[in-house]
Amino acid sequence: MLAKHVIIQNMFKPEILAPGGSFNSSIHAFEAGADAVYIGMSAFSARKGAKNFTLEELRRLTAYARKKNRKIFTAINTVLKNDELNDVIQLLHNLSLIAVDAVILQDPGLAYIIKKEFPELEIHASTQMAVHNSRGIAFLKNEGFTRIILARELSLKEIGKLREEHKDVELEVFIHGAMCYSFSGICLASGTLLNRSGNRGECGQICRTWFESSQGNRYQFSANDLKAGKLVKDLQEIGIDSLKIEGRLKSPEYVSHTVSYYRSLIDGSDRKTSEKEERLSSLSFSRDQTTAFFNDPKGINLINNQYASHTGVIAGKVISSDNRSFSLKCETDLSDRDGLLIISKGEKEQFALKSDGNKNHYKSGETVKILYKGKIKEGTSVHKISGHDLQLKEYNEKSWKPWKTPIDIEVQLTPNDFKIKSKIFGETVEISQNVTVENSSSGKDISEILLQNMSRSGLSYYAISELNLINKTGVDNTGLFIPLSEIKQLKKNFYRKLEKFSIEIIEKRTTAILSLIKEDLNSFESEHFPDLHIPQRKEMIPAGNEIPFYSGQKYNSRDKLFLPLNPLLFHIKDFDALEKDIDDLLSNPKTTVILGLNNVSHFHFVERYREEKRILFFTDYCTYMANDACRLFYLERIPRLLFSYYWIEDHKGNPGAMKRIERDFSPHLFVSRICYKRHNGLGSCQNCSRDLTYELKQRDKNFTVIVKNCITWLFQKG
Repeated sequence: MLAKHVIIQNMFKPEILAPGGSFNSSIHAFEAGADAVYIGMSAFSARKGAKNFTLEELRRLTAYARKKNRKIFTAINTVLKNDELNDVIQLLHNLSLIAVDAVILQDPGLAYIIKKEFPELEIHASTQMAVHNSRGIAFLKNEGFTRIILARELSLKEIGKLREEHKDVELEVFIHGAMCYSFSGICLASGTLLNRSGNRGECGQICRTWFESSQGNRYQFSANDLKAGKLVKDLQEIGIDSLKIEGRLKSPEYVSHTVSYYRSLIDGSDRKTSEKEERLSSLSFSRDQTTAFFNDPKGINLINNQYASHTGVIAGKVISSDNRSFSLKCETDLSDRDGLLIISKGEKEQFALKSDGNKNHYKSGETVKILYKGKIKEGTSVHKISGHDLQLKEYNEKSWKPWKTPIDIEVQLTPNDFKIKSKIFGETVEISQNVTVENSSSGKDISEILLQNMSRSGLSYYAISELNLINKTGVDNTGLFIPLSEIKQLKKNFYRKLEKFSIEIIEKRTTAILSLIKEDLNSFESEHFPDLHIPQRKEMIPAGNEIPFYSGQKYNSRDKLFLPLNPLLFHIKDFDALEKDIDDLLSNPKTTVILGLNNVSHFHFVERYREEKRILFFTDYCTYMANDACRLFYLERIPRLLFSYYWIEDHKGNPGAMKRIERDFSPHLFVSRICYKRHNGLGSCQNCSRDLTYELKQRDKNFTVIVKNCITWLFQKG
C-alpha cells in the first residue's frame, strides 16, 4: 500500500478545468486553483444563457491568465449556419491575435477552416461530438485535434482502455456538474419540440420537465448531478489530462468552491478543508449527486423523478413536529434566514429558517427548533439550499489591463525620414514620417530609446515586442537624437494606422476565405449516380444495433440497401459485427450498400471500404451539416459520397446542394445510456433481453420510450 501511495503522490497532476461563464466566475476559478477555464464568446456558444465574453473582456482575462501561467480555452461548440461563417471567421482572426490556448468545437466545418487558415490554433473536440469509443478518437486525432473531450457516459474501465489505446492525444473527462439525459450532441428534444436547439446553445431542458406515465406525473429524464469526488484519484492514475467541471450557467460561488474542493483532493489537502469546500460547492448548486457510470456501465443513482432542481445539502431529519414548529438535528451548520427545502410526495416547499429560541446560529450536531405552520412527518429530510457564507467578492474586469498582441517592427532611419513596417497575418502595414535627426552626445542607443517609447501603446490592442533598426544616417546608433515629441507623434500615427489596418486585413482575409470555400466546392468533382433511387429517410433500414423507427414502409431492393448507422457503437465487437453483415451482403456481386454516417467514429467504415466501389456513403441527420465548410470537410474525406442531409433541426434555411429530410420523418428525441426501466424503479436488469416499450404523455403530446440493447430512445408519436 505504501509503495502505491508513493507512486500516486509522484505522478503528474491533471489539469483542473473550470467553467468561465463570466469574467467574475473565471477570476474566482483561477483564484481557487483552476489550471484553465473554458469560456464562450457572445456568439457561437453552447451556453448562450451564460454571460459569455466580449473580445475586450477576453483580452483582460488573458492578461491575468498569462501572468498566472494559466490557460483559456474558447468554446465555439455549436452548429454553424452558412450566413454565420463571415462572423465566425472574423472571430477566429481575433482569437489568433489573442493567442487563446485552444478552440473547443463541434462543427467539422469549423475544424476545416481552422486547419487550413489558422493552423496556429489548437482544436479540442467538444463533448457535443459524442466521442465514446476508440474509433472516434483515432479519426479526430488524425484530423489534428490535440484533445478529445469524452462523453460523460463512460466507465472508469472504458476510459482506462481508451487511454491505453491513445497515449498520443490529450483526453478530458467531466468530473462534476449537471448531466444531460441524452448523449450530448445527439439530443434533438429541444430543437424538435420547442424549436430551440441544444446544438445551438438554446436548450429548453426537456429532460427537466415532467411526463405523465402509469406512475403519475414524474421527472423521468431528470438526471442527477455528476460528482466524481475521490474518484478523481483514479482518473489521475489512469493518466487523464484534464478534469472538467460543468457550470458556465452557474454562480461564481459554485465555481470557486467546486474548484477548491477538487484542488484539495488532487493536492492532498487536509480533510477538513476538503469537506468544507465540498459542502459549500453543493450548497451553491447541486441536485442529488451520482458517480454516474464511473463505477458501473449501467450507472448508479442517475435519476430523481420527484424533483429536478437544486437540493443543496441535507440540513438534517425531522425528529419531532407539532402544528407550529419542528425539531431538527443539524447535519450541517444552520443560521436564521438560511434557505430550506422540503420535498414530500413530489411536492416541494421552500422557506427561510426562523428558529424558535434565542440563538440564531447552530453547529452541526446541535438540535434546532424551527418555526413552521403545519405538521411534518418524523424522519423527513430537510435540505439547506442557501446560506450567508457563500457571498464572494465581485471582480470588475475594468480593474485589469487588456492583454496586447505582441508585434515586431522594422524601423528604417535616414537623415530626415523615419519608416516603420510590421506584419499582421503576413500582410505588411507601413508608415513613414519626416523627422528631425540630430547628433547626440548622451551615448544612449537610439534603438533602445525608440523601443522604450514605442512599446507604450496606450489604448491599442497591440504592443511592440522587438524592434529592428536599419540605420541609414551614416552615424552610429549612440550618436543620434530624435525629439521625443516627434517620436510620440509617430507612435500615435503608427498605432492608429495599425488598428485600422488590422480591421481591414481581417475583413479582406475573411472575404478571401469565404471565396475559397465557394471555389473549392465549385471545383470539387463529386461522383454522380443517376440511376440510384434514394428512398425517404423513414424507409431506410437501420443497421448496427438497429435504431428503432416505426412509421413508413421499409425500402426493399435486392441489390441496393440504404443502411443508416446507429450513432452509438460502443465496442469494437459492434464494428466487427457490422462489418461481417456488410461483407455478407457484398458476397452477392450485384449488391450495392449505401452506409449512412452518424458519428465521427463511423469514418472507420470509410477507411475500411475506401476501395470497395459497391460501398457508397451519405451523411445522416446526426452529422448536423449546415454550412459549406462542413460539406467540404466530408467531400474531401469520403469517396463516393452520394448525398448529405441538411441539419435536421432547421426547416427554414436553404439546404443548397444538401438534401432535406422529409417533414414527416420523426427522429429520436433522446438517445441515452441511462436505462429508463432501471433508473425509474421499474425493475432490475435481470432477464431483460427483450425490447421494452413505455408510453408517456405531456400535455397534448404523446411519446414512446424504447429500451433496446441497454440504450434508451425517446420518440414523439404522431
